[in-house]
Amino acid sequence: MFLTWAIRTETERIQTPSLQL
Repeated sequence: MFLTWAIRTETERIQTPSLQL
């Protein structure tokens, strides 16, 4: 499902603050 993949991608993004900073 695309929805599950999108949620998973966002979750990984939140768990990677190093890239956001």
